[in-house]
Amino acid sequence: MANARYPAARRAAMLIARRLRRWQIEPDHPGPSNLDQVAVLRRVLEEAGIHCEDSRELEDLAAFLISSPRGTEMVLSARLSDSERLLAYAHLLAHVLISGQRSGLFARFEYHAGREPTHLTMQERREEMVARSLARAILAGRLEGAPRYLYGPMALPSPRNGVRRAAAQVLLVVLHHASRALYWRSPSYQQLRGLPAIAGLVTRLQSFLGEAEPIAA
Repeated sequence: MANARYPAARRAAMLIARRLRRWQIEPDHPGPSNLDQVAVLRRVLEEAGIHCEDSRELEDLAAFLISSPRGTEMVLSARLSDSERLLAYAHLLAHVLISGQRSGLFARFEYHAGREPTHLTMQERREEMVARSLARAILAGRLEGAPRYLYGPMALPSPRNGVRRAAAQVLLVVLHHASRALYWRSPSYQQLRGLPAIAGLVTRLQSFLGEAEPIAA
């Protein structure tokens, strides 16, 4: 069975980043409040098919996410501040994205400060590190600040595009895979990749080589 949560998360991340980026570059705009941004995130998540709820019953948990091929639900503590809600939505969305195309049930739990589990595996720590970095890129409105493959797989080039064009796109696919691998393993690369100058360089390289086609949702 196809995993329905991944395309929904990809659409939501792109729409959220686009809206927040537009707010940031609009002239004479004071910028959105945290409440405005929370409203945008929740609306976009709902429109993408990710159900959102608040709960006053959460104590140790600040938020949690349950996802399966049938759908995705995010539940946040009603006691969170607007800034905490903003980060929780973006962070949970990032975890859905980096969960990849794994089928079956996926769950993620966010804890209040000081109530986190004391023992985490190396893989769990790595996923947390990547999710935090990816959430920052989404909230900054700069998806180009993280490797493209974190937002969804890309299709291999079609032979009808010509041998030279196909070769350029294969090279681009290899570069995307290498960037994603480094992003998973190196906090230094995560910081470097998020710099506007580096993100701009990557965007120009993609334009020069000819971006591979996204796989349809």
